[in-house]
Amino acid sequence: VDFVVSQEHQVNDALLKRRSAFEQLVGGILHRKQLWFHGPITRDESEYRIRNYGVRDGLFLVRERTQVNSFALCVVFRSEVYHYLLDMNNLGQLSIENGRKFENLLQVVDHYSRTPDGLLCALNDVCPVTVFEEGGHLREQARVKHGPRRIESSEIEVFDSLGAGTFGAVRAAVYKPKNGEPQVECAVKCLKTDNQGTNERSEILREADAMAMLDHPYIVRLYGIVVTTPIMLVMEIASLGPLNKFLRKHPNFPHVKIIDMVLQIAQVCLFCSLLGNDMT
Repeated sequence: VDFVVSQEHQVNDALLKRRSAFEQLVGGILHRKQLWFHGPITRDESEYRIRNYGVRDGLFLVRERTQVNSFALCVVFRSEVYHYLLDMNNLGQLSIENGRKFENLLQVVDHYSRTPDGLLCALNDVCPVTVFEEGGHLREQARVKHGPRRIESSEIEVFDSLGAGTFGAVRAAVYKPKNGEPQVECAVKCLKTDNQGTNERSEILREADAMAMLDHPYIVRLYGIVVTTPIMLVMEIASLGPLNKFLRKHPNFPHVKIIDMVLQIAQVCLFCSLLGNDMT
């Protein structure tokens, strides 16, 4: 019995070591795709970005320091920005000085979002990297809520159907801007002729207003809207189709890539929640 118990302990220890190594490997890559990770920016620029975005308790970002394997967790508390240094020990674990140790930055953010645990306040609001241009300036979309661009029907060449929904069909198309911008392949969501009533028009226009606010690498981009009959939303085309259908067609799709997709979806949910009730 003692021998069996000893073997079980050895197996459990081996699994724990593998899990730790896996978490370090995955976390060492995936943090670079998080909205809160701003890469190798200076202390001054991190504060500039935070103040541009809007100072409030718990707002945070993570930046990469010039020292190897060193980061800074930048957090707002009572209108001041505090920089907590995260250094890596010889086991590859990250920690604030004399603080709890973590396998990666994802664990750091998750933990301090749940409890301050020595910080002046818990992390509760992301300062997203996607709303900044080079130099730390806010993108125009983050400053002002723009309506969607108005597109003329003559600028759209419509092709085959890609699918259909409650309000209308989605078709492949080419958008040929008259202002000299290059033409792009796109998808157009066309409101059905029998759905051109006031309520339906209002619904699709509200959808267009909401989509116009979205500037995120994992969200389909809205190029604009055709307001003549039929109303059309002109969008970036998702060439591989709906994700659920894609995964059904590819049951052996690599698990690591699926995990990456799940994280991308989570980032989109967080991004939309930061924009407020218009995204619900």
